[in-house]
Amino acid sequence: MNNKFFFLDLETTGLNERECSILEVAAIVTDNKLKILEEYTAVIWAPPEELAKMDEWCKITHSQSGLLHDIKDKAELLEEVEADLIKLKRKHFPVDKPSLAGSSIHFDKKFVDYHMPSFAKELSYRLVDVSSFMIALGNYYGIDPVKRDTRHRALADIKDSIDYLKSYLEEFRC
Repeated sequence: MNNKFFFLDLETTGLNERECSILEVAAIVTDNKLKILEEYTAVIWAPPEELAKMDEWCKITHSQSGLLHDIKDKAELLEEVEADLIKLKRKHFPVDKPSLAGSSIHFDKKFVDYHMPSFAKELSYRLVDVSSFMIALGNYYGIDPVKRDTRHRALADIKDSIDYLKSYLEEFRC
């Protein structure tokens, strides 16, 4: 077992990994105390016809967050982003296959498996789902997490996930 976490968050054009595209990726590697060791973020280019297929929620949300503007200004190709993620993984986990961590990380993992298969091969099948902590601890102890203003930008959302997990682990330290 390694003593680091590999957090990941994606912003996409929709919910179906086979019909939708990844628009933004953020990754953060932390130590076992959730201290950030390195972070990575990239906006991914999508053709106008792909962006036009987004539902109204995605169009409004990604417009308000500035993501659609950033796609026009500073987007990278998916293949370049995948290569960067593999480098980040190998730097911090040269031998191990890390578990992905994040809120509702199963959603992001489906997109990684479909759109970034080389990166997916570098990862464990295990997931650390912060949302599961929220649900389990909320149900068992009646804890309501402090709601954050979700920005729907990958890096900000990942940092919120880390903060949530940190607060839960500190709350239940024995």
